[in-house]
Amino acid sequence: MKFYKDFLSEELYQTCYEDLISKLNSEDWKYTRLTWSEPNVTNGTTGSVLSSSVSDKVQNLIYDRFSTIVDISEYNSIKMEYYIWQPYSGLSLHDDEGYGMAATIYLNENWDVDYGGMFMWKDSLEPELFKAIPPIKKMMVLNDEKESHMVSTISPLSPSLRSTIQVWFT
Repeated sequence: MKFYKDFLSEELYQTCYEDLISKLNSEDWKYTRLTWSEPNVTNGTTGSVLSSSVSDKVQNLIYDRFSTIVDISEYNSIKMEYYIWQPYSGLSLHDDEGYGMAATIYLNENWDVDYGGMFMWKDSLEPELFKAIPPIKKMMVLNDEKESHMVSTISPLSPSLRSTIQVWFT
């Protein structure tokens, strides 16, 4: 896993956040349990994650930002979606099978670790150990080596919904 703490500039963060907010009242949201292609990705979770497409404007800005840190010329397509992680949602251990590379960009202003939603991944040197980080505003996690990872269950007591941009490269 690679981590980019300030992947989004403050200006790009605001643009993404405003785009997400503009979509919240639309009917353009999907129930991810019906659309996730990786088997068993929801084992052990009972909640749902909603997804919606990222606007072309934001996709182009994020694409430009990606191109400054990683060679994306070898990929035929890049898919970006907003995810709204609701209470009880999470992801079981998986490795983004079927994608050349995948990324998560965090959009929450603040996130308390007591509300779950921790990104956890297997330590490459000691695979029986897991490492974890909370969602941090403007940070991106890049999985470019098919590493196994998961998201801990979101607490029903969380006062806000966990918000991300998910990016997949094929």
